[in-house]
Amino acid sequence: MAKFSKSPTRPSKATRKKRTFNPRVFRSKRAYSFVEIAEMLRTHIRTVQIWRRDGLKILDDGVKPFLVMGEDLHEFLLDRVAKRKKPLQPGEFFCTRCQSPRRSRAEHLRLELTKRMLGANHRQAIMRGNCEVCGSRLCLFSSEQKLGEWPKSALMPTERRLALGSNGESSTNTDISRVDQYDQSKRQK
Repeated sequence: MAKFSKSPTRPSKATRKKRTFNPRVFRSKRAYSFVEIAEMLRTHIRTVQIWRRDGLKILDDGVKPFLVMGEDLHEFLLDRVAKRKKPLQPGEFFCTRCQSPRRSRAEHLRLELTKRMLGANHRQAIMRGNCEVCGSRLCLFSSEQKLGEWPKSALMPTERRLALGSNGESSTNTDISRVDQYDQSKRQK
């Protein structure tokens, strides 16, 4: 009796990784079939068929197998990447849960200046906050130069001070103060 294995469930849209394809593997003056494109990009042939529906140019509709010029494929893949990009305005973060540019809640906005230099004149700045829509953590790596644009967005971050957490009395200071107390008690005698 044959055992049937469960087919793996498809991951949800939020957990699926968006594929990026390298358009430089195609020669511009060569024609490629859908099967060749799928093999070169290590994807399913159905993906390439969906691209045709989404605007991928083919050479001739009446001839099978469908052929695509490398130059057209290169342009299509670059346009696909460009459409997905979402530029950030000053005061915005990219929320990975919402998949769109979002602002942070004002009370959770923090600034951390690091010692790392970006170029010759500017230090690295890390902005942290929480999404105003879903509440997830946001992080933006920037420079102190770009922080000048943030007051225009009506959000002023509070600077986080980098310091060691202690009760104010470290063991070294305690030892020094004990020696000083011992020296003072000797002098008084």
